Amino acid sequence: MKVRLPNGTVVKDVPEGVSPEELRDMAIKEGLADVSDFPDLEVQKDQESQEMLSFLAEQGWEVQDIQ
Repeated sequence: MKVRLPNGTVVKDVPEGVSPEELRDMAIKEGLADVSDFPDLEVQKDQESQEMLSFLAEQGWEVQDIQ
C-alpha cells in the first residue's frame, strides 16, 4: 500500500498491519521525514519527559526541568 507522510512524501510498498508509529519511526530513520513533520511526536516527548521527571522526583532525586 502507499502512504503519504505529513510532509507530502509518498512511501510505497508499506506492509499491511504497520502501525502509524512504526511507519513514522521508519520514515525518520530512513531520512524520508523529520521529527518536525510529526508535531504529535513532540507533544508525546514532552509528556514522557514530564513523566520521567515526576518519577525521578518521587524517587528522591533533585530534579530541574531545563528547557
